[in-house]
Amino acid sequence: MKKIGTFLSNFTELHIERLNSNNLKDADLIYFGVWHNFVNNFNSTISNYSGGHLFISKAKIEQSIKKFFNIKFKSHKSIQGIKFNGKGYVFDGASGDPVDYVKVINVYDMGSSTFEVYGELYADPYSWVEAVIKKITENKKSRYILISLSVKN
Repeated sequence: MKKIGTFLSNFTELHIERLNSNNLKDADLIYFGVWHNFVNNFNSTISNYSGGHLFISKAKIEQSIKKFFNIKFKSHKSIQGIKFNGKGYVFDGASGDPVDYVKVINVYDMGSSTFEVYGELYADPYSWVEAVIKKITENKKSRYILISLSVKN
């Protein structure tokens, strides 16, 4: 259950409170890809860019979207606060926010490698998390992808 909590924390630490993977817009995926890497993979994915900005390659965004949503993403474009320059994304970043994390309380097997998850979100304010995730296997490696997420205060 700790692995599932860590998986869900990748979303809650970005303050994503409601998400349905069937209704994701390109901007949602770009936002997730940029900020997930900023928070979790800064040293290996983010570099300095002119004018004090930061840069992440479009390949790293595509990898994160594939990993967490199982979507092959190619619809690169600028979104609010994040500029696409043809090779990747330029943005301003600052850290210092506390890390919000999920502790899983219950997991229910819904069949077809799909699970309903209930947990506690240790954040301000303290909240409950409900999610549906799916376990997939590619190249003999298993991982979870997010189907839906709802945070309730």
